[in-house]
Amino acid sequence: MYFINKYRSGMPFLKKVLEDTRYRIRWIRNYYRNGKKIRTVLFYPHFPSKSTVLYKIFKGLHYNITNNPDKLRSLTIYWEDVTIRNRNAVIEKISKSEKVINIKSLDISKSTVDKYFTEVFGYSSLVDPANYSGLMVQKSEINASHDGKIVQGPVHRKQGYVYQKLINNQFDSNFVADIRIPFINGAIPMVFIKYKTISSRFGVFRKWHHKLKNVEVHPPESSLSSEEILKLKEFCHRFKLDYGELDVLRDRDDGKIYIVDVNNTPTGPPYMDRKKQEEAIRIMTRVFRKDFLERN
Repeated sequence: MYFINKYRSGMPFLKKVLEDTRYRIRWIRNYYRNGKKIRTVLFYPHFPSKSTVLYKIFKGLHYNITNNPDKLRSLTIYWEDVTIRNRNAVIEKISKSEKVINIKSLDISKSTVDKYFTEVFGYSSLVDPANYSGLMVQKSEINASHDGKIVQGPVHRKQGYVYQKLINNQFDSNFVADIRIPFINGAIPMVFIKYKTISSRFGVFRKWHHKLKNVEVHPPESSLSSEEILKLKEFCHRFKLDYGELDVLRDRDDGKIYIVDVNNTPTGPPYMDRKKQEEAIRIMTRVFRKDFLERN
C-alpha cells in the first residue's frame, strides 16, 4: 500500500493505514477550506507531535502537515527532536532552492547555549565544578533531560554534564518562576511566567502545576528591559535560531537574566486556562504567518 507520510519503524500496519486515511480526509477538507488551494508544510525528518506549538498553528491555518519531501509544499521546517543534529542531505538539497526554517539550528546543547549567551550578555551561568565553592546545579548536556540536581562544590566533573551556578529564581517561599520566551523570526510576541514548586524546580512542567499557581502571559516589555530584549534577539541571531523557545531565569540576587535552555521543537503553550492557551496560539499564529508565510 502507498503511504503519503513516513512512519516510524515498528508502527503497526493498521495504525499506518489509519493515520494515512486521516491525512487524506484532512487534505480534502483543507483543500476546500482554502478555496481549492493546496497548502502543505513539510516537517523533516520528524513528524511533529500534536502537542507542539507549530502543529497547533498549522492546524488552525488549515495546512496539511507532512514529512514526505516528495509532496508539493508551501514551507519547509527542519524538525528533528534531538540535541545535536547531523547534517541532513535531504534538507540541505531543499535549502538550495527554498527557505528552510532552522536549517542552521544544529546544536542546542547547554554548553553551546551558554557559549553564545556569554558572547552576547558578557557573563555566564556555568562554573568549573572542581574550583567552585558553593551550591551549583549539575545537569545533562542533553536537552529536555530534566535531571538537574543541586550539588555542593567543589566536585569532580562528570562527563556529559554541565555545572551551573544555582540561580535564585525563587518567587516566594513555595515557588520558583521560570520565563518561557517564544522567538519567531526576530519577534518575541509574549513571555510565559511558569511557577513550579521549589521541590520540583528542575522537573517537567506538568498539568497540575498551573492548578497550584496560574501561568501568566505578558507582553515581553513587562518582564524584560529593552536592552534585555535586544540582547535576546541578538542571541537568537547568532545562535541561528529562526523559530523556537528560550528558557530564561532571572536571578533575584544579581538581577540578571540567564538563558538556560533553547528548544527548536517546542511543545506548548504551557498548561493554563483553555482560553488563554487559545489566545496565545492566535497571537503566535499571527506573527508566524506574517513573518514566514506571507513573506514566502
